[in-house]
Amino acid sequence: MIEFVRVASVGAVAALLAQLAAAQSAATGSISGRVVSEQGVLLQAKVTLTFASARGYPAPPRRVSTGADGSFSFSRLAAGSYALCAQVSAAEAAPANSPYVDTCVWGSGQAPIAVAAGQQVGGIVFTAVKGAWLEVHVADPDGVLPPVPIGGP
Repeated sequence: MIEFVRVASVGAVAALLAQLAAAQSAATGSISGRVVSEQGVLLQAKVTLTFASARGYPAPPRRVSTGADGSFSFSRLAAGSYALCAQVSAAEAAPANSPYVDTCVWGSGQAPIAVAAGQQVGGIVFTAVKGAWLEVHVADPDGVLPPVPIGGP
């Protein structure tokens, strides 16, 4: 009798967990897309997903690497508004004197992406923008800054 009750309760717990897992996967959404240059060339990058605004509790960012075709995907997302940023791989050839901007540091200007419960948002095109190298000379007549050897640190 006791063994039967134990088996029945383990079975009930397993069934409940299966129902919860199914409900959770049905209620979660996803975001997918690709990273391209301003000229439309597919790029490899690390794509980071964060909540677009504070949610009252800490939520670490999620990161994925794009495929060779520039594609990325985030699944199991709670309903909410999300922001994307991208760090283009150093292996990607950037146009002369115009490296790609790290939009995780400098911002992307991309609008937040709204995901409803269970919604699959696809076809996002994240455009990696070009930056520019700047050569800066600092005048320090009072000698406040430490000396830097010629050729850089």
